[in-house]
Amino acid sequence: MHFNSILNPKVFCIFGYISGIYVCHLWLIYLYSFS
Repeated sequence: MHFNSILNPKVFCIFGYISGIYVCHLWLIYLYSFS
């Protein structure tokens, strides 16, 4: 996974529905766990 992808999770949502939802979900968990 590229570092850019972590900063822009929406890119995954646009290019891949299943993988996009999965990555966005992990990204949200990442934000909540460090907030």
